[in-house]
Amino acid sequence: MAVKYHLERASELATAQLCVVSPVFWQRLGCHLDPDRFVDIGASIIIQACHAISAETGQPSVPLIVAQRLRRWHEEGKVAEDRLVYARALLTTAEANGDLPDPDAFADELAPVLRRIAEREALDAGFDAFGKKRDLTKMEALLAGSRRIGVTNTSAGLRIGTAALDQVFTVSRSPRLPTGIQELDAAMRGGVKRKTLSLVMGGPNDGKSCFLDQVVSEAISSKRPAALATLEMSSEEHHARILANLCDIPIDDAAEYEDSRKLLRERLELLEGDGFLAYCTVKDFTARATTVLDIEQWLDAEEQASGVKIPVLAVDYAALLCDPLKKARHEEMTSIMESLRTLAVKRNLWLWSAHQTTGEGMDKKTKRVDNAHAAESKGVPRTVDFIVTLNNREGAEVLFFISKNRGGERGQEVGPLPTDWGRGRIVMGRRDGWPF
Repeated sequence: MAVKYHLERASELATAQLCVVSPVFWQRLGCHLDPDRFVDIGASIIIQACHAISAETGQPSVPLIVAQRLRRWHEEGKVAEDRLVYARALLTTAEANGDLPDPDAFADELAPVLRRIAEREALDAGFDAFGKKRDLTKMEALLAGSRRIGVTNTSAGLRIGTAALDQVFTVSRSPRLPTGIQELDAAMRGGVKRKTLSLVMGGPNDGKSCFLDQVVSEAISSKRPAALATLEMSSEEHHARILANLCDIPIDDAAEYEDSRKLLRERLELLEGDGFLAYCTVKDFTARATTVLDIEQWLDAEEQASGVKIPVLAVDYAALLCDPLKKARHEEMTSIMESLRTLAVKRNLWLWSAHQTTGEGMDKKTKRVDNAHAAESKGVPRTVDFIVTLNNREGAEVLFFISKNRGGERGQEVGPLPTDWGRGRIVMGRRDGWPF
């Protein structure tokens, strides 16, 4: 017997009604619903009719079409009279009701409930297969399906023409997340767009983690809440860099001198008291034992506890995550990157991570790192939306190279620019309007 969704009755009715009147809701969530999991019989048979119509035409269309399908089923003896009357009343209400919840917002609320049930079924299938010494193909398919709930859009494509202009311009004008490195941001036309997975790539000690700290510092200084999941450095080290970056005080000075610690505290209190900073959280995770789902569940917990929506996520770094369903390392890395990109789209995030280069390092001709130097999997550069590489010049200077950019130009070199590691920054610079 199917596990019920355990929604409030009003939520069940609104869900069924939105499936009929909102193509957007049906495409994102309705097409994933199981009618047998609804307690309200009217909601259940409406969604059942929506699935039947969708299988034939692509979407439920309008209440009248759904009502006609229910009438046909009644005449065929599949739906009792009392259930038909009740369901048709719900359809009439849906057509006339202007108080239904916003389809996207309601889908955002329901999607985690559905995903959790789907994940539980996947685990049950996995335990059953493991006990019977079978492969885990069914579990993998169920998990893949759970990730699509609330994300997959089954709508028709956007037809080229004047009707597409408004949507195209809306996307192009969407806010961008800067790095805080002015010369690099100028080359990126202000930064990266939302719903993108961006990657900073370089060799050992080239400054990948510091770059992520720079991005997080810039985000919270521009009033964008941020979260940083660290699988390499400790959360304390990340905190120290971010504070040094924001307060313009060298990390070592704050650790060694009492006067510097006092000044750091005073400046931090000023930033907090005058509202310069957005919410920021940093958490340690276990390397090679943490999944993308673990990161997402942490975000859920942080947002619930703080009451703050977090649009910026940095993961230091993706190669230290794991996907226990993939045996080959190159397949695992590709799957991890695909899952992170799905997370960015699903949660409307600016998502940054870091990745190591291969042992060969930089190209001998160009003297810089490019996509070809990504370690472990060719699927990494193929999957991400934006890649900037760090080309460290003996620690004193760094050359940035935009080696991939789905949303704009690629191939630009920025720098070399003088570094400022001591203050938790990749390069020297100041923020406009900052008090120090």
